[in-house]
Amino acid sequence: MSPLACPRRQAGLTLVELMVALTIGLILLGGVLGVYLSSKRTYRARDGLSLVQENGRIALTQLRHGLQWAGYPAFAGIRPVLSADVALPGEANLAPSGDGVSDVLTIAYLPLDAAHERDCLGQRGTVPVGGNDMVVSSYFVQDGQLRCRGSGNPAAQTLAEAVDAMQVLYGLDDNGDGYADNYRSAALIDATGAGGWDRVVSIQVALVVNSVVPVKELPRIDRFNLLGEAWQSAGEDRVARRVFTTTVPLRNRLPLCLDCNGE
Repeated sequence: MSPLACPRRQAGLTLVELMVALTIGLILLGGVLGVYLSSKRTYRARDGLSLVQENGRIALTQLRHGLQWAGYPAFAGIRPVLSADVALPGEANLAPSGDGVSDVLTIAYLPLDAAHERDCLGQRGTVPVGGNDMVVSSYFVQDGQLRCRGSGNPAAQTLAEAVDAMQVLYGLDDNGDGYADNYRSAALIDATGAGGWDRVVSIQVALVVNSVVPVKELPRIDRFNLLGEAWQSAGEDRVARRVFTTTVPLRNRLPLCLDCNGE
């Protein structure tokens, strides 16, 4: 048999061939790693935004549930929103200073029986307000949480996580038709005199809610307009934030129409 006809065995790779193979492998590995990192960032961003949505929804639900009782019952004509501190057993006041930036929202209603003596925490108890024994709930932001302190339990508890700030405006009925004509801050209502709070018929609330986990590519300071008030995060971070707003009519202050023919 001719020597040319014999099959040649693999003798090894040259240095050039080895470098080319390593380069191709690194390119493929880099592509796989890029796809993995991109998928991880997308998942983290989606997870963070889901947390924002969930925490915002929980916070607004808790507030709406409490505000629907403000001023109950309608025929009693009681003040649904309290601007002053309310004394509680064993504590100097009900409404805390919060975080020094956010507003404090305090509502009250008159229970008709013991079954309705439950505050924002589901605790049973009343405090004297204006000559009546009333259920009082105070909502505020503290340590990154939406918290509440009620007349049934002076110890504040958390209602929703990851809440950075809360601003509140109060809708005033200036012409007596039962609907809000303009929205003002608590300070402006206080300036109108004692009768200002008796004209509150709805409440606007704005919340800044964060994602808890880092989402943004680069750290930055977030800035928002909360119902006319400028707000910004304490420092640069990679947490995503969103503003949630709602307007809640105080149902116990809405006009009653017993024979309006659908109007």
